[in-house]
Amino acid sequence: QSDAPLALRVAVVPLLVLAAAQGAHLLGFAGHEGIHVLLHRDKWVSTLLGAFASATTAFPALGYGIAHWNHHRYTNQASDPDAALYPHFRGFWSRFFFARGAGTRSHLRNLIAMARGRPLPLGYRLPFTTHEQQILAVVNLSFLALWMTVYAALAYVVPRTALFAIALPLAALVPMSGLRGYVEHAGTGLGMFRDSRSYTHPVYTLLFFGNNYHLEHHIYPGVPCYNLPRVHRLLAAGGYFARWGSAVDATLLGPLRATT
Repeated sequence: QSDAPLALRVAVVPLLVLAAAQGAHLLGFAGHEGIHVLLHRDKWVSTLLGAFASATTAFPALGYGIAHWNHHRYTNQASDPDAALYPHFRGFWSRFFFARGAGTRSHLRNLIAMARGRPLPLGYRLPFTTHEQQILAVVNLSFLALWMTVYAALAYVVPRTALFAIALPLAALVPMSGLRGYVEHAGTGLGMFRDSRSYTHPVYTLLFFGNNYHLEHHIYPGVPCYNLPRVHRLLAAGGYFARWGSAVDATLLGPLRATT
């Protein structure tokens, strides 16, 4: 909407959309940290903070959280919800366009079932009672409804702003976040030090605030993301990665091979 030359706007706006998409990506990470009780010592405060922040990106944090705790407990095994979901997408482009949508739909179904007090076919649950989970799920749904209402109002009042500042960044977020699961787990094995991949190039650390140290996160899920690089250095110095043949890739493009 500026008075800058059209050519400049055409060149710059896509970069700004991608930057906004990465901001939304980090808000999703806030939901991840929240359900791991890493945003606050109190589990209620941490979970609600993560759910509120990540709801801005239509991310159903509690529905994701219950699946994610089972993902940690049963990584790459038959009981891992991710192992039952993401291998269905065999090629790069199906993963690029559809993997994140499938994950979000699955997590939303979990969230609605939790809000209704329905049992889930999962062996592990969040650190709350069933009734507490139901309360949190209802609150999470209200957060999602709040942000979607705000976005609808903005689309009505300032449609161009809503398109470029909200809709396009969220659309760009779909492949950005959908491919990450393959970078972190595709081609990995079973057991500690073998079931996850870390992609440790400084660019990824800058973009993800340390969440790219995914192997370290699986070993120590109670460590906040910004401390995971330190965990990596300690484990590397102790020779643990070399001993177990861990999937640690320090290159910029190497980890992207897992997306294929």
